[in-house]
Amino acid sequence: MKSLQIKNLKKINLKELVKNDSFFSARKEYKFIIQKKHMLDVLNFLRDDFCFVVADDDSLTSAYESVYLDTEDYLFFNLHRVGKLKRIKIRTRLYKGGFGDQFIECKKKLSSLKVEKYRYKIEGDQILDPDLFEGELLKHGLKFADLKKETTVNYNRINLISNDLSEKVTLDFDLNAQNQNGEVSFLGNYFILEVKSRSFPKKIAKFLKTNYRVQENGFSKYCIALCLLNKDLKKAKWKHIFKKYL
Repeated sequence: MKSLQIKNLKKINLKELVKNDSFFSARKEYKFIIQKKHMLDVLNFLRDDFCFVVADDDSLTSAYESVYLDTEDYLFFNLHRVGKLKRIKIRTRLYKGGFGDQFIECKKKLSSLKVEKYRYKIEGDQILDPDLFEGELLKHGLKFADLKKETTVNYNRINLISNDLSEKVTLDFDLNAQNQNGEVSFLGNYFILEVKSRSFPKKIAKFLKTNYRVQENGFSKYCIALCLLNKDLKKAKWKHIFKKYL
């Protein structure tokens, strides 16, 4: 989105964000679903407290591809669906465009909001270590070999990081998912604003509620995509999402 007219734009290169991602290895996550037509206003609101993270081509928008791994019977999906607090999610993530690094990540849920993330860079056609994330997988009676590529989710993202590097904000939009059952685009008229912080983002939440009547709203790209692509899966947990946004 090079055409976005944001005043007093402060920038930091995407490579610096990845280098400093350790700041967010243990954090709380807060998500808000907002109509796309408000994106420019939201970004202009954020510009004073945040730097915009740019790709090598100086674009504000970066393309991401996440491939989610799961078991044959969707263990990770179902742990999320039933509200299991101590659960994990494993995915590979490719940063497309001029910055093409790829990582494999284990995202560990510690409480209703707090998460930890561990990741390793994948070099070329590197064969993944069969003992990868062994400790976390064993807690669920699994080995890495028990996992398979389930669903790929592509989307565009605008990254921001606070001036003091204590808080990160992402805006995700143009979501598309595919697996063996087909392909689907979703949330077309909305974007997901996610705040990764160690405390509730009062200033951002107040702005969104006052101006757009938007409140914090849980959202899982993987779970929503999987429900859209697998009609037989139970989705009552996200019925408010399907009713209002899909």
